[in-house]
Amino acid sequence: MRRIALLCLALGLVSLALTQEAPEQAQEEEDVVAKRELNLNTRDSKGQPTTISVHAKVPRGQDAAYGAAVFVFEYKLDAKQVVDIVGFLRQALEEQAPDYESDVEELRTAGAYSKRAQEHSKEDRHMEAAADLTRALIRPGLDPQAKERLEKQLASTIKDHKKMLEEEAKAAKEAAEFEARRRAEEDAEEEARRRKERDEEAGKVPK
Repeated sequence: MRRIALLCLALGLVSLALTQEAPEQAQEEEDVVAKRELNLNTRDSKGQPTTISVHAKVPRGQDAAYGAAVFVFEYKLDAKQVVDIVGFLRQALEEQAPDYESDVEELRTAGAYSKRAQEHSKEDRHMEAAADLTRALIRPGLDPQAKERLEKQLASTIKDHKKMLEEEAKAAKEAAEFEARRRAEEDAEEEARRRKERDEEAGKVPK
């Protein structure tokens, strides 16, 4: 195992190490073309150092940029770290699926990817937007100012996605609570009806 890069989570410093895998292991999941096992050193809910072993993956039909965007979303990494993840997944593709071609429509410039990302964001397709911004970030010859702008745009996309998930979770919780109250009321009404029938049969309630 060799050290590859340093990553920072919101909770603290994270070191990322690359673990070599046998190519055949990447075929365990039919919808995954290639994957790379990564060790994330982070902190648990109590603030104690801990290491978790996770996989960055390239879904079938997608490219390394999409897989990297998913990984950054899932493990709440900084937007600046997505390029490193792309590198790991590109290497995994070269080793595990050298003849693989994705179904992603390739664009000619970083600006074109950025524009398409904006269109995705308008429709709340944040993952697709993040993938296009990642593709823009790995375009050759990108100047520092453009890189900084794209990283900010990616960070904003991640934030929007997180907000959307929180709103969906809140709505789901409220719906579940409403359904629980509704069922409780129905059960109470049914129990009251049965109790009345029993009382009537026992002659306790005059007809």
